[in-house]
Amino acid sequence: MRFVRGCFTFLGVITFLVLLAIVAGYFLLALTPPLWSQRVPVALSAEAVESLNQKLETLQNEIEAAVEAKQEREVSLVITEEEANSKLVEVLAEDKMPFKEILFNFREDNVFGFSILDNPGLKIKVVLKAKLEIAEGRTKVVVEDLNLGKLPLPKSMNKWAGYIMQILTELITIPGELPWQITKIQISDGEVTVTGITKKV
Repeated sequence: MRFVRGCFTFLGVITFLVLLAIVAGYFLLALTPPLWSQRVPVALSAEAVESLNQKLETLQNEIEAAVEAKQEREVSLVITEEEANSKLVEVLAEDKMPFKEILFNFREDNVFGFSILDNPGLKIKVVLKAKLEIAEGRTKVVVEDLNLGKLPLPKSMNKWAGYIMQILTELITIPGELPWQITKIQISDGEVTVTGITKKV
């Protein structure tokens, strides 16, 4: 009888701790991440989308012309915050994704992402800090810091967030199939400059 009572006491303690963890997790998710106050609003416009589309078309034409001439030629693309965010909102409107709001800022050699997850009953503010690196001649997004509210997250979540960011990056900017090799990525306040060399195909 004492053994059975001890088992029930143990299970009761475990249940209490699990419920406490759930409540604490919910509370931490509802809090605002430290970097949230540093986000800088960006004006969105159809003109910015058109500007980015024209830049991408020009880049593609330059690369195709160089390939046709069998030349290795340096080409570059400059993307502003206004262009990237305007294009992103347009893309997200077409494909249903779990973001209520989303914003990217370019500064201090980093990309900062701010979003609110569309979760019924709870607004989860998400902030990430990422680097744009070069891997095998292509852009690679490496997430260095990820915050969901103030909930402590394992570092393994950074890789998952980087995968999502990679998809978003390729959706709104440079197609990975273009015959060029990226050689340099520079992030300044408000814009990203990508430079590469066309390939002889």
